[in-house]
Amino acid sequence: MKLNTLPKSFALLCITFAMASCTDNSDSTADTVVLATTTTLETTTTDVVTTTTDADITTTTTASDASDMEGVTPIPPAVVDETLSSIPASSSISAADAAGLVWMREEEKLAHDVYITLGNLWGSNVFSNISQAEDTHVSAVGVLLDRYDIQDPIVSTNVGTFTDPTFTKLYQDLVATGSKSLVDAFTVGALIEDLDIMDLQRLQSTMPDIAVVYDSLELGSRNHLRAFYRQLQMMGVGYTPSYISQSEFDSIIAGSMEQGRR
Repeated sequence: MKLNTLPKSFALLCITFAMASCTDNSDSTADTVVLATTTTLETTTTDVVTTTTDADITTTTTASDASDMEGVTPIPPAVVDETLSSIPASSSISAADAAGLVWMREEEKLAHDVYITLGNLWGSNVFSNISQAEDTHVSAVGVLLDRYDIQDPIVSTNVGTFTDPTFTKLYQDLVATGSKSLVDAFTVGALIEDLDIMDLQRLQSTMPDIAVVYDSLELGSRNHLRAFYRQLQMMGVGYTPSYISQSEFDSIIAGSMEQGRR
């Protein structure tokens, strides 16, 4: 599947889900604490290696491993536990919030699984390092599922295995696209973070514990988007957002890597 067809095919699914998730989800007024931790390596130079082969073979460009950890933003489990211990669980959870947690649990696994696969394919530490951060994002949503006794949609940790067929298809399409070239792979990374930001904003909750986790996930997605975009820039390629607005994307890219709570 061509990359530029993914947003079109997924848009209808997002609209359908949004209609089911929009009840009582106004802007949160609760004070929240950002949990994510950003890992950044200081570098003074960046080496770029370009390899060109026959016309039928993809041109491959790789950035120095010195920048592999830039923007990698895990959500430390100990910090999640500590923060949520100070936020009492609500007496009930709306159907929209429950559905949103189930959705985000598999969407974060989608990011993890695609990055694992593309990292193995291209040998890029950028993917393998960010996939480790995504693993903590999956776990953070899982804490909330346990807190509200919501059935976990993840029945297998196998890469590419999902309960919702939407994510199975997305995984297959994104991996197929990212397998074409390293440029396509990094573009897929940016697209996933672009989608994550849109969905986290769409599913925002007034429940303080959900809000604090979603805020942290969105911070992580902004940093990961910056990291993938930086890789594309070093390869002389840009990225046009498919889900968030161009103005929001520009604002994110113009900003520095964000620090969360350690």
